Amino acid sequence: MSTFIFKAEALTPVHVGAGREIDPCEFVLKNDRLMRFNPAQVLNDLDVSARQQFEMLSARVDLKALQVFFGEHAKPERHALGWVGASREFIREFESNAENPSRSFLVQMMPRNPHSGQVYLPGSSLKGSIRTGVVNHFTNRVPELKSQVHGAVRDAEKKDKGKVLEQKALNRIVKGRDDRERDEIDRDVFRLIDVEDMMLSSEGTVISRAFTWNPHKEGSEQIQMWYERLKSRSDGEGLSFQVRLHIDEKAMNHPAVKQSMGRVLDLKTIVKACNAFYWKRLQAELDKFWPGNGHPTRQAIYKTMAVQDSTGRLVVHQVDYPRMLLRVGRFSHFESLSVDELREGWNARKNLPIKDMGATRTLCHMGDGVPALPFGWIMLALI
Repeated sequence: MSTFIFKAEALTPVHVGAGREIDPCEFVLKNDRLMRFNPAQVLNDLDVSARQQFEMLSARVDLKALQVFFGEHAKPERHALGWVGASREFIREFESNAENPSRSFLVQMMPRNPHSGQVYLPGSSLKGSIRTGVVNHFTNRVPELKSQVHGAVRDAEKKDKGKVLEQKALNRIVKGRDDRERDEIDRDVFRLIDVEDMMLSSEGTVISRAFTWNPHKEGSEQIQMWYERLKSRSDGEGLSFQVRLHIDEKAMNHPAVKQSMGRVLDLKTIVKACNAFYWKRLQAELDKFWPGNGHPTRQAIYKTMAVQDSTGRLVVHQVDYPRMLLRVGRFSHFESLSVDELREGWNARKNLPIKDMGATRTLCHMGDGVPALPFGWIMLALI
């Protein structure tokens, strides 16, 4: 098993959902940070008088008073399950509107280790992103395969197109003795590739506001959704972390395995495939939503990808080996989760197909003079 170690950094905010949200009865703000706690543990430690006070406040649904109550009785040394940074916007909005019952202030959290409470980025999220880039590579960038894959997808039933795409792109289809085709999962080359979960620093995330933005429709950006997300290079304080990618090269290159495996991959092919796919997606997103080189959002994203030339001048160019551009997590949007030229989604509200990109982006409100930015862009550099 060969292990390749990358230094990774979020270029823009990244949120990976954990199916877990917390409400204001599960956190308090202390010293500009959000302290998570288990309310049952706090209540178990209350004396009779304090418990009666809690019951009275609960009956009145006095959120502001409940927050003050928990702030007094939730002790960091005994009840804290963890700490998360909070944006100034979250702190301001919460302190101003906590008593407003129409403001729920639910916070969508990142995954955490159930034993230590440490936040992590699942390796499966990066592996899925790599998989999309590789499937696109075999579908569109290998000339001798393109017509085969496109033809199979075109002839498939609508409900089967996604499955057929992966089967053909990764060459998982074999014919049995009865001459019938079947999908052999064991031939999937990604069985020989793994990405470890990435444990993150306790200072690596922050609670920020996300909103859905339509450049041709005003008002949607006023809706407030709060998400824990990775700090990014766009914040000016992005924290790097290591990504450990494992490729079973011994098995990949074993004659018997190569004969039975649908495809063979190496690191350079993976990096090349992902860079070609995600750079194109990034450029298309910028061209549609933030056209013109002078647009502040475009400039903010380009700034995160800048490198120095021989004269020390900052320049921006397409990502190339040994760096790898990926898009991961929630709000990556349809076009970054599906391959080029065969992309077809469905807009249920308009009852129309989506061939490339929808009309909206989900953006993160950055503050400090940085324009709102799209989610999900990560850069990896091979160490």
